[in-house]
Amino acid sequence: MSIYDSEYTCPNCGAILNDQYGFEPDNSSWTCTSCGQTLYGDDVYEGEMFEGVMWYCDNCGALLNKQSGFYDGCGTWSCTECYHTNNISENEIYDSEEEYHRKQNIDNDDDDSEAEDEDDQYEDDYYDDEYDADDEDDDADDNNYYYRASIEKDEEIQRLRNQNNRLKKENRKIKNEHRREVIKKYWKALLISLGVIVLVGFVAYQVSELKKLIPVGMSSEEMKGMHYEDVANELKAAGFLNVRLEALDDLKIEDEKQDGLVEQVVIDDVHTFKETKKFSYEDEVVIRYHAVKEIYSPISSKDAEGKNYKDIVKKFEKAGFVNVKTKPIYDLITGWITSDGEVEEIAIDGDKDVNTYSSFRPDVEVIIKYHTFKKNKK
Repeated sequence: MSIYDSEYTCPNCGAILNDQYGFEPDNSSWTCTSCGQTLYGDDVYEGEMFEGVMWYCDNCGALLNKQSGFYDGCGTWSCTECYHTNNISENEIYDSEEEYHRKQNIDNDDDDSEAEDEDDQYEDDYYDDEYDADDEDDDADDNNYYYRASIEKDEEIQRLRNQNNRLKKENRKIKNEHRREVIKKYWKALLISLGVIVLVGFVAYQVSELKKLIPVGMSSEEMKGMHYEDVANELKAAGFLNVRLEALDDLKIEDEKQDGLVEQVVIDDVHTFKETKKFSYEDEVVIRYHAVKEIYSPISSKDAEGKNYKDIVKKFEKAGFVNVKTKPIYDLITGWITSDGEVEEIAIDGDKDVNTYSSFRPDVEVIIKYHTFKKNKK
């Protein structure tokens, strides 16, 4: 769809701009022929010092507001098309294009005739009224001539711009048509090439995946009942890189004979496999094994200090610990400050800083040290 398929309307009077002679959507500005409203494109700088004022080059008529870097507070600006230096000030603002051309013509006439008027001032006093009237008519004719010439220049500039825009659109249209012709002519070859590239990539991926496949070496049934460390070592030796252990914590201390025995091996979410089955060495291997469930300390080391050791022993035995030992410290004489049987410290599996959220196997050694009289020492 070309840009001419879109309808442009004047926001002031609603007239259809596409029907107005010479209208080009790509131009920076356009004066509606119906209402005389001047319209500007979206890429036109609207000004900061003089908001809404459009500045044109005095030499080539180019719209300065569209030139890159233009700022209406700069004082002067060199046109990027003809390099003419333009004054940017409040004195250069005009209500209409006719006022601008009329002012320019008057200023030019004043500059050219100022020196002659000074030299011929004496002779002008002797001119008669009829000659003065003729001279005024001649000046008016000159002003009209310059005004018409300026308008013709602006029209020629606008015509050249319109012609340039049309050439650009024609070039874009030719390029687009050429691109479509190339695609239409070679689309089959392009499609076949794309298919070949995809196929080659897929085959290369499959080959690389096949190179990763290695046999397990043991069936899932053979692994069941083995110690988890032996199974893990066998699988790592076979080439598997991602072996993960998972304790089930499902045994009581009286079932410790099954501690560490494999219950299930899962490779890439496959639960049952033969020893000849092949998997990628990158697949995840999960070894699930039976383990004695750990239990928590019934009391912290800090809370146990100062308590009677017999009470502490009962707490640990009730919690499920089966290897609780006591160790007396024979250091009391009177028992006034420290009571007989008062706990000094506890240690679980060698850990003396125990909390109630610390967990251990039920068969670890628990040592409770307490104070007692020297006389009790055998």
